[in-house]
Amino acid sequence: MLTQMKSKILLFASLAILVLVSFLMGSMPSSTQTAHAAYSQTITPVPTKVTGAHLSITGVSVELIIDENDDGLIDPGDNIRFLITYVNSGNVVVENVVIIDEYAKEVVEKIGNISHNGTVRENKITWEIGRVQSGARGQVSYEVQILGEFPADGSKDASNTISIQGLNSETFIFTPSIVIQIPKLSFAKTWELIKDVNSNDKPDPGDTLEYTIIVRNVGDVDAANVLIEDNFDELHFDSPSNISLNGKSGGDIIEWNIRELKSGGFSQVSYRLMLNSNFSDGETTVKNSVMVSAKGIESKISEYKFDVDVPTPTPPTPAPLSPTPAPPPVAAGTSEGSSLDGIYLAWLTGGLLVGAFITLSIMAFSTRIKDEYRSDVVRDGFIITLVVGAALTLALAGAIEHSAAAGILGTVAGYLLKSVQHN
Repeated sequence: MLTQMKSKILLFASLAILVLVSFLMGSMPSSTQTAHAAYSQTITPVPTKVTGAHLSITGVSVELIIDENDDGLIDPGDNIRFLITYVNSGNVVVENVVIIDEYAKEVVEKIGNISHNGTVRENKITWEIGRVQSGARGQVSYEVQILGEFPADGSKDASNTISIQGLNSETFIFTPSIVIQIPKLSFAKTWELIKDVNSNDKPDPGDTLEYTIIVRNVGDVDAANVLIEDNFDELHFDSPSNISLNGKSGGDIIEWNIRELKSGGFSQVSYRLMLNSNFSDGETTVKNSVMVSAKGIESKISEYKFDVDVPTPTPPTPAPLSPTPAPPPVAAGTSEGSSLDGIYLAWLTGGLLVGAFITLSIMAFSTRIKDEYRSDVVRDGFIITLVVGAALTLALAGAIEHSAAAGILGTVAGYLLKSVQHN
């Protein structure tokens, strides 16, 4: 009985110890899983042998051998080394093994240091490996110089297509890719009227404008040695002033050098220009352009313009001329341009008539005229005086032609001559 009790106590104690050990083991931090994960990341397991021929690419490693800006990234202008690992995981020897790497030529400046007598044709590198034993591994490699400049459109993926094949073996294709880190820049230019001479809110000769340029890095990597070049219209602008951030002006170019522009950051520069008087009449388009570049990226150029309208001078309208009074109608019997006014002509004619009547009055009482002829002389003289006076008056007034007046006077003269002959 005692023996059975001791056995039960011993069994219970053993179970308790097992439970306690299990609990302690469960509560302690385990490094087995972590170690296994680290091991699996650094060691490539040997492929399981398969029946027949079986070639494959087990990995492609990329190593930076020349890092121009020492940033640890694959950038424009860097040199990298591709190392391609292959294996025959089949259980038979494979003959006539060939590896072909079709690289992304759009990002490659040149290829060099190709191992195992690899040859380049167009954008393909070919290695003729020959025989590969069952379970054998091998490596081939080459170096690439990345292009020095890319469009400033952000980082770019570059993929290779690597294939391996042999006699009686299926073709195995592997497509690794790399990311070339490229900044992505955007910019805009605006202007503002600082001095508006005629207050019309439009740029005119004599006005002063302030230009502002903002450059942004909207890419994932920093941009180095950013260059901003502003090409203004020197024909229509005077020399620039108030150039910000130590910008330098030479001719018609203003330059700013920004050592670094962080990802997500921006830089703002400005300057002022005054429109000169070198404008022809009418509308003139004023143009200028901005170019932005940086290390490893191509220049981006944008053109900006606005119109300046110079009114065409309108010739002064001459004052309306006073209407020239029409000259009085010149009668055919009156000498044109006579300097005697009508009142003077009337006085002259009247004077002649009065003189004639006085002469007739004297003649009427003169003793030299016979009594029998006196009445006839007075009558004829009176009539002749009236006729001649009337003819002269009408002629001088322009009422009758000169020829008509002359005809009347001729008739009177003929009458007098006839009278004289009869007497």
